[in-house]
Amino acid sequence: MASTGTRFSSSTIFRSCCIRTKPSLGTCMLTLMVILLMGASVQFNADFSFANKLSVSSFDANSNGAPSALSLLSSTYSEHGFSSTAPLDNIKLSNSLKYLADVDDLPLQQNDIPFFFHVPRSGGSTMKDIMGSCFGMVMASDVGARDGHKYDKTLQVIEDSEGSKFVNVDTTTAVGIHRAKSLNLVESGLADVIVTQHLHPAATMFNENQRGRMFTMMRNPIERAVSLFHYLGVADWEPTYDPDLAYISIEMYARSKRIEHNWMVRFLSNELERDLTEKHLDVAKEVLRKKCLVGILDEKAESFMRFEKYFGWPLPSEEAKSCHENFIENASNKHDHPLIEEGSAAWELLSVKNDLDMKLYEYGKELFREQARLFMNKNQQPQNAAPAPNQQTAQIGAASDEQNNAPMV
Repeated sequence: MASTGTRFSSSTIFRSCCIRTKPSLGTCMLTLMVILLMGASVQFNADFSFANKLSVSSFDANSNGAPSALSLLSSTYSEHGFSSTAPLDNIKLSNSLKYLADVDDLPLQQNDIPFFFHVPRSGGSTMKDIMGSCFGMVMASDVGARDGHKYDKTLQVIEDSEGSKFVNVDTTTAVGIHRAKSLNLVESGLADVIVTQHLHPAATMFNENQRGRMFTMMRNPIERAVSLFHYLGVADWEPTYDPDLAYISIEMYARSKRIEHNWMVRFLSNELERDLTEKHLDVAKEVLRKKCLVGILDEKAESFMRFEKYFGWPLPSEEAKSCHENFIENASNKHDHPLIEEGSAAWELLSVKNDLDMKLYEYGKELFREQARLFMNKNQQPQNAAPAPNQQTAQIGAASDEQNNAPMV
């Protein structure tokens, strides 16, 4: 049950202590000093417990180097054994996600469908190439709707020039998702995996009997922003291709309106236009905690192993193993570009523009560590794996940096 509370502002405290009660001058001055030191309002909950959130906006940093209130609270959580990724209070997920299975709702069911939330510039193209080219999985992404297939009246599986298989839908746009849903993509059973960046609209395609199983790869948001900057200056096949980026600096890009603002928090919380708040960050955290198997690009080997174990995707042949190793070693359309140093002007600018994503990324790394509990017996056949689909895949790979051929948002 959500707790209720009363917010006491500094002005309210001053009026109560220094005007209505008419104390001595010394008491009033002491009260004023306390208010100045506080510098923020504190929400006191009547049923406050360790699991409740303490809102102390200005206690994050103390100029005198003393431990902040939030750091002390974090230490208290650790001392008492509370998880840093425990469920967040008062966060109710959107009804659009109700048919995404909880990540720890095991074992997987026969009709559960892998659902890849594709964060741009985070290894997605290599992942898709391995699933499609190496292991013959039928994907629902954007590829199947090309060459006029977005006007098809019925669903079918088509092959591209390299032999990869796709359902003739586009699950990367709102219009495409609506069409896929109207054609009963999920019910058809044609797709072995569904790929999208639009989490909430795409999640509505699932149903009680055919649930989505969400997984993703996360990358340091600043590194991702730098990669995106260099990528969009050359990727003339992208709707968001911007040749002007080839003639400006990363600092100019970070100061411009072209820069993304907290992409991950926006798409996870389904707030794509208005200003974001800490509440949106909390929603994004809860989506990841409850619904998503998290992979981290800096821990790609472990991440690939977890995807394989979780979904029951063994390497089907020596040829598939060779294909897989080749994509891991030679990332799909790898794009080399200059890096920026942590603490540099560009780094700081990008950090400010992606402050909530940076917090979410740190949370994602904590989740990654905690989800290791799902894979304790790595040398055994995972108990959570559902019966293998007709088209099986293997460990899912990702490059540290690649050109991403999926449409950018």
